[in-house]
Amino acid sequence: MSSIRVVLGLVASLDLELEQLDVKTAFLHGDLDEEIYMEQPKGFEKTGKEHMVCRLKKSLYGLKQAPRQWYKKFDSFMESHGYTKTDADHCVLVKKFPGDKIIILLLYVDDMLIVGHDMKLIGDMKKDLAKSFEMKDLGPAKQILGMQIMRDRKSKNLWLSQERQSALNLSKNAMYHSRTKHIDVRYHWLRQAVEEQQFKLEKIHTEENPADMMTKVVTGGKLQLCAELIGMECM
Repeated sequence: MSSIRVVLGLVASLDLELEQLDVKTAFLHGDLDEEIYMEQPKGFEKTGKEHMVCRLKKSLYGLKQAPRQWYKKFDSFMESHGYTKTDADHCVLVKKFPGDKIIILLLYVDDMLIVGHDMKLIGDMKKDLAKSFEMKDLGPAKQILGMQIMRDRKSKNLWLSQERQSALNLSKNAMYHSRTKHIDVRYHWLRQAVEEQQFKLEKIHTEENPADMMTKVVTGGKLQLCAELIGMECM
């Protein structure tokens, strides 16, 4: 949500163009890095070969790898076209053009906002995307994640209307919204690692958590305790 707010803030203050695309069947665009097999769908078993399984050639909805593979393929495409990921959010990509012009692309699962000074450059980008992915051009952005986008270009004002409860929840905690699946790709990789038994999670009591000294203001005594917990000592 913070990335969306920042990008829309730039749109309003700099009077930039704001266009939107929708990626059709986004998770089906990903390429698989490993061999994955599935049982034959019920009702579509091959006669005489019911015991056999199907090997997937492409990513499929329901695969835990699907969001990651979609983002990986999209990221590769954008990199090949000269776009750079921002350090703060890898789903915000930027490209600079001659004449101090830029295009900012924000990807949220299958929703895409394209921001820039020049509609011709934006149009060219749309054409490039459509050559590699099945896209629906929604024109000027009207809503994102259930929030209505309202804009007054004369006064350089832009509003987000959060009438739905789901949108209100999302503004407070992105994990409430089903369309935050892409966050798992970049931040919640630990969940997959736990499923694969690479890690074991255990609760650490607040009084014994050394991370406190890096995440909040602590007293001198607590700072010393945190340092001791990770083997540090004053010299």
